[in-house]
Amino acid sequence: MSQPSAETESLSLLMWQLLLALARLLLPLLLVAILPLSWGLLLEALLLAVLLLSGRRWPAVGRQLSALLCGCVLGTAFAIGRCIASDWSILLSVLWVLLALAGIGSLERHLGLKVEEEGDLRAEHDPHAGEAGHSAWGGEEPRHTPEGQAIRYLSWGEIAMGGPVYVDCLMPDGVLLEGIGSGSCFSDDGRYFLAPLPSRNAWGLLLLDRQQRCVYRCQPEQTPWQISGCDGQWIRGQYSPLGANQAVQLALDEVLARAQCVALVAIADLWLEPRWQAQLDNAPRRWPGLPSGLAAHGRPFLPESLQALEDPLRPLRYPEYQLWLGEQATGLLLGEDASPRWDGQWLACQARPLEQPEAAWSYWLGAPQQAWRDLGRPQLAEQERLALYPGAIRGIENGQLWIDVELGSPLPNRGEYGEQLSDYLSTVETKRGHDAWGRIRPGECAPTCLEVLWPGDGQRQRLRSQVLSGQRHLLFDEVAREQGWPAYALSLDGQVVQGQWQLEHRLSSDQRWVALLPACAAPALAEQVQVLELASGRLLASPPLLVERLRDFHDGVLEVVTLQGLCSEGFQPHPLYMADQPAPPAGEAARYYLERGYGRACHRLQRLHCRDEGLQLQAEWRLVSRPQAVNADGDFILPAPGGQDAAWLRGCETEYPDNWLREQCARRDGYVLTASGCALFGVTPSMAWDASGRYLLLTHQRGWDDPHNDDPNHSRQWLLWLLDTQQRSLRRRPGSIGGMPRIDKTDAQGWQVRVFEADWDCPEDAGTVCRVGLEELLALPAEQLELRGERWHLPGEQRPVQHWQAFELAQLAAWRR
Repeated sequence: MSQPSAETESLSLLMWQLLLALARLLLPLLLVAILPLSWGLLLEALLLAVLLLSGRRWPAVGRQLSALLCGCVLGTAFAIGRCIASDWSILLSVLWVLLALAGIGSLERHLGLKVEEEGDLRAEHDPHAGEAGHSAWGGEEPRHTPEGQAIRYLSWGEIAMGGPVYVDCLMPDGVLLEGIGSGSCFSDDGRYFLAPLPSRNAWGLLLLDRQQRCVYRCQPEQTPWQISGCDGQWIRGQYSPLGANQAVQLALDEVLARAQCVALVAIADLWLEPRWQAQLDNAPRRWPGLPSGLAAHGRPFLPESLQALEDPLRPLRYPEYQLWLGEQATGLLLGEDASPRWDGQWLACQARPLEQPEAAWSYWLGAPQQAWRDLGRPQLAEQERLALYPGAIRGIENGQLWIDVELGSPLPNRGEYGEQLSDYLSTVETKRGHDAWGRIRPGECAPTCLEVLWPGDGQRQRLRSQVLSGQRHLLFDEVAREQGWPAYALSLDGQVVQGQWQLEHRLSSDQRWVALLPACAAPALAEQVQVLELASGRLLASPPLLVERLRDFHDGVLEVVTLQGLCSEGFQPHPLYMADQPAPPAGEAARYYLERGYGRACHRLQRLHCRDEGLQLQAEWRLVSRPQAVNADGDFILPAPGGQDAAWLRGCETEYPDNWLREQCARRDGYVLTASGCALFGVTPSMAWDASGRYLLLTHQRGWDDPHNDDPNHSRQWLLWLLDTQQRSLRRRPGSIGGMPRIDKTDAQGWQVRVFEADWDCPEDAGTVCRVGLEELLALPAEQLELRGERWHLPGEQRPVQHWQAFELAQLAAWRR
């Protein structure tokens, strides 16, 4: 309903509106002027809070509250003059009024109150100006055509997090529109379907001519986010509901004249844009190499009805091919990445029958003018406990197939440890050591490959390793089977490897060694890992371990996953206390923790160094000679100058401990124990001794969610602590020193600390250097540590005693005074 114009309003009505406006300004002004200043400020704060909560939802109420707030601001100016009896009171009052009114004006623009008033004036003579279109955030899309037929919506998505949605729309006649916005509608005569095209930058507008089956796309200056209607002449809608929410009216003829028109093409029972037809035309495949110039080729396959599929576009996105030999149809469907193998007589491929397009993929063997045989898929006994994935066909031997089988790389859910164990069938990042600052040197861990001869035609199944140096293979021959777990005899170049082994193995990166697990009965775990030297056939054994899986073998370091212990209900593993119950005996280990359910055992990633004299477990900590970075990984001992003390750091993790390397992220919440007995929690790896070896400079990170974080922007804070190991006291420097502090240098006067802008290790950021003086820190108040057992702790610290018991004091004996 349109508002009456100013010319038709009576003088009495204008005078009444003027009195109301004056009352709205003067009443709050007088009230706040006579109240105490603190009461007036409290009233303004309440009005501001109500305005923020309701202004965007109810603009009319927001404008009234904004006017009352302006009156209160003027009244506060008088209250300031009354409370401050000096010549400065006038200047303070004027500054208050200017800054407060500017802030209210900015808030009105942010809430869209001023823009909405202007929008109401522009839409004064538009009878449809108040109509709201279908929401751009979904839930109000047209569900039926004007003729009453149902519309399907597919592939929902949203811009950023919580932004407007986009969707694919399938009309009853087979027209499929991709990536349109939710705020769509039909024209009044039913000829056009109109929809916005959401974008992070510039929105577009789409019109479907349902009669001509063509699509118009354009980008008007103000594209409506939500379309409320189209009467054949005008397109009406709303622009930017989050901000202005102003009414938009576009002339249909002008939009069509400026738009790019694309005629839809029929593909099966869909009407799509021509690019899909072009993609289909370029899809055929050819695989040469058959005798007499006969070529195998694939013709794109489409089901009779695409509309009937859950995802109608899937056969076009991921095409399948009918396999033909010359002009002879084989009746097989091949996948997009299929690569048939030919040995001069036989042709093999991964396929499924054309009559059963929903059947699972399997391996097929055939030849020109001969029937094809379905060989199924390899079935290995270890598939129940190992991630084995049959893949490409490696070759054909006497009518049997050598098939690649990938063996996944296991990893605990917290990287180095965890109560869950996952397998990855692709190349994943792994740790290859540390640099001088203690930061991770990342590398790639590729899955191990096997080759299986399939089918055996009643013969014993044959397995071999991937190709070794000299085109050799390590052969696996099954010799026994206990409770479903087979044991294998190994041979290399005709030489039998002594013992019986599991199928799982890892080849070293230099192809000098292969890691093996001794065979064991089903409920047991291997009690050690052995390494075979391929050149000499020599076997090296590890110390006793409960070995579950092998992970990686690179640069002479073998990674194994072991069973650390069992976890009771509700127990959360920690780097210093991974399990609250001991591991069972090796003979019962697997059955024991499997019966307890997934996630009730702690798995640990351990490393062994492969040397000529044997396998040695890598130490749980490393000895460093220089301060480490904030994102340094792992446990380490930093000796003091003169060797009279040392600091042992353990238990640091990133803010989100998981199995990603996160090599650029800071480590925090670490435990540090000195040889002199001082114990502190909550530090990062960045620490350094002073020149005398008495004082230890430590860093502490407060996250944005830390209750002690007093930063108004809720950013991370980096604090400095000073530990006096002789007086056994701690001093805390107030205020954040800067991001990712790294201690570059120590001298007699203090430390040189480099800080960075980002809260992660950014190679492009060289950082800035600042000085931290020892005398400056010693002037701060000290907190005395108290003795508990053999360690000195802060009085208020209540860390679990099991975490501190993980430190073996004997490791620090060499640095103890």
